[in-house]
Amino acid sequence: MITWELCAIVEVQSSVSNTVRSRLTVTEQVAKVIPAVINFGPCVGLGCSVSYFLIYDVATKSKNFFGTFRNNESLELFDFLNDSKVDYVSKTFNGDAHGSSPMEFIYELYSREANGNFTEQKDDNGRAYQIKHITYPNDSTKTEELEEHWIK
Repeated sequence: MITWELCAIVEVQSSVSNTVRSRLTVTEQVAKVIPAVINFGPCVGLGCSVSYFLIYDVATKSKNFFGTFRNNESLELFDFLNDSKVDYVSKTFNGDAHGSSPMEFIYELYSREANGNFTEQKDDNGRAYQIKHITYPNDSTKTEELEEHWIK
């Protein structure tokens, strides 16, 4: 069964805090987005722990789709840089969920542009902001690694 959770319209208003769940604050603009969360269950082995998000920008009528694996099932929006942009952190999984090979959990930063579309955020050298957590379930010499290139 697929379930939809249509969240209330989120008004993005001026300065309160950097990380506010379901409400996001930015400066000098008011933006309205309609977030929808899509999950399905019961888990039958395929698609377990996956959540899909639709973020609809009311002003520009643009649609953005994201998915996450083994992450919080609610949509969280941020303003990390205090730059008047709605930010979203995606989480991707690579590897074997059963642990027979290394597992990578990759977090990437996306920001909503003036046209309503989200784009991957990069530093001045064009390198994407990313955190990669790698686990090695079958390796007795190392258990995990953390690689990060994030906002300073």
